[in-house]
Amino acid sequence: WNDLDSNKHVNNTKFVEWCAESIPPDEHLKLEMDSLEIAFRKEAHYGEHILSSVERVQNPGNDKTVFLHQIKREHDGIVLAQARTSWRER
Repeated sequence: WNDLDSNKHVNNTKFVEWCAESIPPDEHLKLEMDSLEIAFRKEAHYGEHILSSVERVQNPGNDKTVFLHQIKREHDGIVLAQARTSWRER
């Protein structure tokens, strides 16, 4: 229940967790999150199935690793949030 507010909406911190969890495990061993930009589009509700996708993008001239994230509702494909995370070497 800690993931929900009083209206049974998923808390924003859970969206951040989903982004972090979508990074491949081997990347987590060598990287730590440096920055996060997230745009919340729609609410997620208790009981909904959520899909979290991630894409590593090129970041020329920068030593940080960048990922683009998208969080969707499974049954209709509606985008709930989009994020960009930047990671640095540990």
